[in-house]
Amino acid sequence: MIDKLLIRILSSLFIASTFLSCNEPRINPDNQGIDSTLAGKKRVFILNEGNFSRLNSSLSIYDKETREVANQCFTAINNRPLGDVGQAIEIFDSLAFIVVNNSSKLEAINLRNIESIRTIDGFMSPRNILKISDTLALVSDLVSPKISVVNTRTMTIDAQIQCRHSTEALIMHNEKIYASCWSHDSLVLVIDAKTLTISDSIVVPKQPNSMVIDKNGKLWVLCDGGYTGSQIGQDFAALACINLSSNEIEKTFRFSNINNNPTRLCINATKDILYYIDNDVFEFLIDANSISNTPLIQSSNGLFYGLAYDSDENELYVSDALDYQQRGYVYRCSTNGEITDTILVGIIPSDIIVE
Repeated sequence: MIDKLLIRILSSLFIASTFLSCNEPRINPDNQGIDSTLAGKKRVFILNEGNFSRLNSSLSIYDKETREVANQCFTAINNRPLGDVGQAIEIFDSLAFIVVNNSSKLEAINLRNIESIRTIDGFMSPRNILKISDTLALVSDLVSPKISVVNTRTMTIDAQIQCRHSTEALIMHNEKIYASCWSHDSLVLVIDAKTLTISDSIVVPKQPNSMVIDKNGKLWVLCDGGYTGSQIGQDFAALACINLSSNEIEKTFRFSNINNNPTRLCINATKDILYYIDNDVFEFLIDANSISNTPLIQSSNGLFYGLAYDSDENELYVSDALDYQQRGYVYRCSTNGEITDTILVGIIPSDIIVE
């Protein structure tokens, strides 16, 4: 596994340049002279993880209409680094909350001017954030067996939900919250949104990393299967469909190769097509009978890292981490797989959200 990863990383410098030249997309200049907020624009927020322990995570903002990009937006506005490992970003009305994993914090920013409103501390290893009401959000944690309940008005941690498991992806549907237990685990927890207590748990294939709800109210869970040497062992990755009326798995689609490592499940506007990364970008129709081996968008170096769907434009944004050391790219793509723009951003672009 390590040898394969080293080969991919060492070869990516050459292959990435070949990929760009073959597709000949326009590469946006890193124009530091433009407004770092791109206020009033149709914006795409790109959170760049940065390197572990180097405090170089950053926020990039892309204007869909002019195709301008502003990099290092948080630092430019607030005169300080964003932190160590930008993990996730979520929009809450006029605010955005940024999960900074290895800094064990949330940064709450004003969407109009990108100014920091509050830094919320008290987490162990925060992963994802989910808005559950006008005043409350939940934050999952890679290390802590608790989900934090954050008051988005007072900017404080009000409570914690005891889970006995670490948690990863969060999604809400019909007054129920579903939390995947990803790291060395194989559960989806069911949480009552009113009482914030766990009411059930669903056993799924190993390491559920991302989830979506389809047009039929079914929960789709993407599971990467773990890795060689894991304490729970390794299995073939899987995509599971759960009936939320019974909390039972209706269908499970197994990937064909033990080395498949699918991540970043998302869904289109009509909620009938799923997209995910497994080196390349793939699509899956919810009525399909099997997983396709034909990529929708093919990566030249196998380092596609982040993925998001734009429901307004029916487009996809996919990030390329290159070698995890230099600045990466985000590709704007049609749902036919055509790359329509290439955006130079920060180091390890990961979470992408369309305003």
